Amino acid sequence: MEEILKTAIGKRFVQARYNLQKTQKTLAEDLGITPSSLSSIERGANFPSLQTVATLAQKFNIDLNWLLLGAKNNFTPPKTSDIPYLNIIKDLTNQNKLLLDTLLKCQNELNNLSQPL
Repeated sequence: MEEILKTAIGKRFVQARYNLQKTQKTLAEDLGITPSSLSSIERGANFPSLQTVATLAQKFNIDLNWLLLGAKNNFTPPKTSDIPYLNIIKDLTNQNKLLLDTLLKCQNELNNLSQPL
């Protein structure tokens, strides 16, 4: 069971790194660990430390439930840089909100198609 969990977390670290368009070296630097430590995590040889998990989640706004458990979380708190956009969105008409929602869903689908398996 432990090996399965290590492998699953490692795969999510790889997926996060690809989505962030980072190399092992650059992500390791961002996390304050060595590239070989990141490689061990990604291969499922070692569990990441709590500090590494927390840094990855906080620095890059990655959901901890997804990172550790693979669970989807529908609520992601907005980044402070998104607040001006949220104020604009709240003033949209219902029709424009539906259009924006449709566009975002399409973008999500395109992103999912381009993610590595």
